[in-house]
Amino acid sequence: MARFRLVTGSTVFFGIQNEREWANFCATVLRQPALATDPRFDSNSHRQTHREALTAIIVDVFALSRRPRSSHGSMPLRSPTRG
Repeated sequence: MARFRLVTGSTVFFGIQNEREWANFCATVLRQPALATDPRFDSNSHRQTHREALTAIIVDVFALSRRPRSSHGSMPLRSPTRG
Protein backbone atom coordinates (compact mmCIF):
# COMPACT_ATOMS: atom_id res chain seq x y z
CA MET A 1 0.00 0.00 0.00
CA ALA A 2 1.24 3.46 -0.87
CA ARG A 3 0.50 6.82 0.75
CA PHE A 4 0.34 10.17 -1.05
CA ARG A 5 -0.71 13.71 -0.16
CA LEU A 6 -3.22 15.78 -2.15
CA VAL A 7 -3.11 19.54 -2.72
CA THR A 8 -5.69 19.88 0.09
CA GLY A 9 -3.30 18.27 2.56
CA SER A 10 -5.43 15.11 2.74
CA THR A 11 -3.66 11.78 2.59
CA VAL A 12 -4.62 9.07 0.09
CA PHE A 13 -3.69 5.41 0.50
CA PHE A 14 -4.01 2.92 -2.33
CA GLY A 15 -2.83 -0.50 -3.41
CA ILE A 16 -2.89 -2.06 -6.86
CA GLN A 17 -3.71 -5.77 -6.79
CA ASN A 18 -3.48 -6.76 -10.46
CA GLU A 19 -2.84 -5.52 -13.99
CA ARG A 20 -6.53 -4.69 -14.61
CA GLU A 21 -6.51 -2.39 -11.58
CA TRP A 22 -3.20 -0.88 -12.70
CA ALA A 23 -4.62 -0.07 -16.16
CA ASN A 24 -7.74 1.44 -14.57
CA PHE A 25 -5.62 3.49 -12.14
CA CYS A 26 -3.50 4.85 -15.00
CA ALA A 27 -6.55 5.79 -17.07
CA THR A 28 -8.93 7.14 -14.43
CA VAL A 29 -6.77 8.43 -11.59
CA LEU A 30 -3.54 9.45 -13.29
CA ARG A 31 -5.27 10.20 -16.61
CA GLN A 32 -2.24 8.73 -18.36
CA PRO A 33 -3.45 5.43 -19.86
CA ALA A 34 -0.16 4.93 -21.73
CA LEU A 35 1.59 4.31 -18.40
CA ALA A 36 -0.16 0.92 -18.18
CA THR A 37 1.88 -0.33 -21.14
CA ASP A 38 5.05 1.70 -20.51
CA PRO A 39 7.84 -0.93 -20.30
CA ARG A 40 9.01 0.54 -16.97
CA PHE A 41 5.59 -0.01 -15.38
CA ASP A 42 3.87 -2.81 -17.35
CA SER A 43 4.22 -5.39 -14.57
CA ASN A 44 4.45 -5.29 -10.80
CA SER A 45 8.11 -6.30 -10.86
CA HIS A 46 8.88 -3.49 -13.35
CA ARG A 47 6.95 -1.00 -11.20
CA GLN A 48 9.03 -2.06 -8.21
CA THR A 49 12.26 -1.70 -10.18
CA HIS A 50 11.24 1.80 -11.33
CA ARG A 51 9.45 2.77 -8.15
CA GLU A 52 11.22 6.13 -7.81
CA ALA A 53 10.14 7.27 -11.29
CA LEU A 54 6.60 6.01 -10.75
CA THR A 55 6.35 7.71 -7.37
CA ALA A 56 7.43 11.01 -8.93
CA ILE A 57 4.66 10.73 -11.55
CA ILE A 58 2.01 9.94 -8.93
CA VAL A 59 3.20 12.73 -6.61
CA ASP A 60 3.00 15.23 -9.48
CA VAL A 61 -0.58 14.21 -10.32
CA PHE A 62 -1.77 14.10 -6.71
CA ALA A 63 -0.12 17.43 -5.86
CA LEU A 64 -2.61 19.06 -8.22
CA SER A 65 -5.62 16.97 -7.21
CA ARG A 66 -8.31 17.66 -4.64
CA ARG A 67 -9.56 14.08 -4.81
CA PRO A 68 -8.30 11.45 -7.24
CA ARG A 69 -10.89 9.98 -9.60
CA SER A 70 -11.32 6.27 -9.10
CA SER A 71 -13.85 3.53 -9.62
CA HIS A 72 -12.54 1.85 -6.48
CA GLY A 73 -14.30 2.43 -3.19
CA SER A 74 -12.84 5.19 -1.08
CA MET A 75 -13.56 7.24 1.99
CA PRO A 76 -11.76 9.85 4.09
CA LEU A 77 -9.16 8.60 6.53
CA ARG A 78 -10.11 9.50 10.07
CA SER A 79 -7.95 9.48 13.17
CA PRO A 80 -9.27 7.78 16.33
CA THR A 81 -9.91 11.21 17.85
CA ARG A 82 -12.00 12.40 14.89
CA GLY A 83 -14.29 9.36 14.81
